[in-house]
Amino acid sequence: FVAAEALGLPVTWQDGLDVPFPVHGAAVLADQVQVDPGSLVESLAREARAAGAVLVDGARVAHVDLVGSPRVRLADGRRVRPRSVVVATNGTILDRSGAFADTEAQRSYIVAYRHRTPPSIMALSAGSPSISVRDAVAPDETPVVLVGGHGHVVGRTRSEVAHVDALRAWAAEHLPEAEEIAAWSAQDRTTSDGLPRFGRLTVSPHVRHATGMAKWGFTNGPAAALAIAGDILGDAPAWHARMERGRPVTATVRRRVTLNASVARELVSGWVRAVATGPSSPRPGRGAVHREGVRLVADADDGEREHRVSPVCTHLGGILRWNDLEQTWDCPLHGSRFSPDGEVLDGPATAPLGCPGRARDGSDLR
Repeated sequence: FVAAEALGLPVTWQDGLDVPFPVHGAAVLADQVQVDPGSLVESLAREARAAGAVLVDGARVAHVDLVGSPRVRLADGRRVRPRSVVVATNGTILDRSGAFADTEAQRSYIVAYRHRTPPSIMALSAGSPSISVRDAVAPDETPVVLVGGHGHVVGRTRSEVAHVDALRAWAAEHLPEAEEIAAWSAQDRTTSDGLPRFGRLTVSPHVRHATGMAKWGFTNGPAAALAIAGDILGDAPAWHARMERGRPVTATVRRRVTLNASVARELVSGWVRAVATGPSSPRPGRGAVHREGVRLVADADDGEREHRVSPVCTHLGGILRWNDLEQTWDCPLHGSRFSPDGEVLDGPATAPLGCPGRARDGSDLR
């Protein structure tokens, strides 16, 4: 509340709210706007095409050369030579930026409920685990309430399903008339000082990046876009330079050391755990990492077929963990995610998982 007032926001303090769940006090900002992110992106795409832009989807970038003018290699082997490159891939795929070592991948969850009279509110709890609540409208125009939160570092939990079940339990207690219609998750990154990272990569004047939005993409995303577009056009906003100069250096360094110490701990413990685990057959919907002779393998059953891949993340060698909600392999180091058969779903990794005993092209290593 004090911080919001210091920024000049017209907030008020209320001891309670007219909502069906307990509130001990709230900082209230009136007249906020709700935006549907899908509709926003579609509108931006239409405007970009109308202005002459060419938008290509379904093409994964695997590498960017940073020496000289940038050259981009796609996963299918094609190459592109643009004048400028903006890497906005959530977890940056350019290791030489060092951004992966200053960010922590966070996963959170949302359950959507059909409700006759959802509370007309956008609210975020101050405690932990977090709970967020907002009303919305379903495609069929029926009122909906979205219950989110219960986040954690990617790959560092015993069960992702348990986090969604905790949201369901909260909704059952406080919104007993609600009917679940959908559930999903989101992944974003926080930085060591809580501020987003965007701007030029020091090793190349033609490559820029944006990451660390900390789940505040509706504000930090446009800020990054304005700063990067202004820099490319030769009219960078002055506030970006002031923001960079104002970073709390001591706190940032201390937080970065803590963050990377936890990464090192996960790296060591993951390998120790994998080496000490003997073979087992996973049940449908489950996956497991274990030692088989001198090799480490990851076995998974997605309910339709069994998969066997290497459990070693292709980014920096972390041992993957099975995500029992979305049936993916998640890396507890920097948040890379892979499908059951090893394809990349989320960076910073760009290469798929290998298959034990086989080369990437499927040929026998013998």
